[in-house]
Amino acid sequence: MNIEDPTSWSKNEFEAYVLLVAASSDLKVVPEEKEAIREKAGDSWNDILNAFRSNSDAESIQLIMANADRFLKTEADHQAMKNEVERLFKSDDDYSSIEFGINSLLKRIL
Repeated sequence: MNIEDPTSWSKNEFEAYVLLVAASSDLKVVPEEKEAIREKAGDSWNDILNAFRSNSDAESIQLIMANADRFLKTEADHQAMKNEVERLFKSDDDYSSIEFGINSLLKRIL
């Protein structure tokens, strides 16, 4: 995985990145969220984390917008990603207003 070139990422790597952006929106990634993202990322976890850390929030959103259609090819793919983000937000039983806002944003761009 080349963290500087999202076009070289796999679908799972892209989805893990989206989930990490979502989970980090309230400035705390709880163990349940982290485990779900690690599972999706597999061996690329450290690369995904480094890519996330190297981007600002705006850059992360731009990266997602620019690459969503490359990795999410069908309406079912888009819906599955939206559902996965929402499940992640609700996994810690603390669906904050910040998470709600980011979820709304991600639903529009995914």
